[in-house]
Amino acid sequence: MHLLVAGLLSLLVRAEPVRAARAAHGMVAAEHRLAAEAGVRILQRGGNAVDAAAATALAVGVVNPASCGIGGGGFMLVFERRSGTVAALDYREVAPAAATREMFSRDQRAAELSRTGGMAVAVPGEVAGLVAALRRFGTMPLAEVAAPAIAYARDGFPIEPHLADAIANQSGRLRTQPALAALFLHPDGRPRAAGEILQQTDLARTLERIVREGAEVLYGGALGDAVVRSVRAAGGIMQLSDLAAYRAIWRQPLRGRFAGYEIYGVPPPSSGGGALLQILRTVRRDDLAALEHNSPTYLHLLAEAMQFAFADRAAYYGDPDYVNVPLAWLLAPGRAHRLRHRLSAATTFSQSDRAS
Repeated sequence: MHLLVAGLLSLLVRAEPVRAARAAHGMVAAEHRLAAEAGVRILQRGGNAVDAAAATALAVGVVNPASCGIGGGGFMLVFERRSGTVAALDYREVAPAAATREMFSRDQRAAELSRTGGMAVAVPGEVAGLVAALRRFGTMPLAEVAAPAIAYARDGFPIEPHLADAIANQSGRLRTQPALAALFLHPDGRPRAAGEILQQTDLARTLERIVREGAEVLYGGALGDAVVRSVRAAGGIMQLSDLAAYRAIWRQPLRGRFAGYEIYGVPPPSSGGGALLQILRTVRRDDLAALEHNSPTYLHLLAEAMQFAFADRAAYYGDPDYVNVPLAWLLAPGRAHRLRHRLSAATTFSQSDRAS
């Protein structure tokens, strides 16, 4: 059983040569070395890829809290080698039931509320999603999978440059939140710097309680009640019933082929799977090897194909529970052929042209 990808799929173009990485039995890639090490330890203890992915995700939320955490959500693709099946799990955050279509569109101040404060907080999905993935595909209990994240939070870890930059950039906002300021700022208000040890004992206790009492303690229990009170005190509209109603959803993955490979992607509300398939279908008849990797023509072709896909993402993608995402039309071979013929080696297109 192998975790193929979790989160938004994208094409990454590197300017420097790519060095091959090889492993005999398994490999974990993460945005922070300690999170990757957490996943590797789970593999070394006999866990499978989903066990390791869950451990890694929980650890990232501790060691790089500016990126994600148990207040967020995500997506997961799982390939089960024995059956040959691919499963897609949607555990993205959702809007509270009291949210309305117009609540962030009245004026500039309303738009700012979509980014900061209690109104910007959605119903979290990460805990529910990781528990659902472990229940279906995992081999280890949540307590074992969460142990590395709990240890990082309880014992502390050296702040790395990425987090240090995030703390410095957001120090003004952090100063307005006493609990966050106590964690990430010195008593005199200075941002904590790279190399300093960061301990998050409250987070460690929260994770321990989820392990001990189950995800239900967050989705309707005492922790959930604390979350709702905090969000509403900050001006939000979340209710305990929003947490109680949250469910991670198993969806049918998107599927396509490119250069002899079978490609799977997460469907909406993720845009990653659809965008990736559209990009690949747009350039499927091009001889990319002949263009030479990272040559100007190669980069221009991929960049233009990506622009079309991301313009479509902005124009058409959304939550399929509320909007119709026209995937059959977006990914139709005939449309990919037409888009390819609109690409020029010498020019680019406006946003309105790309979205049509």
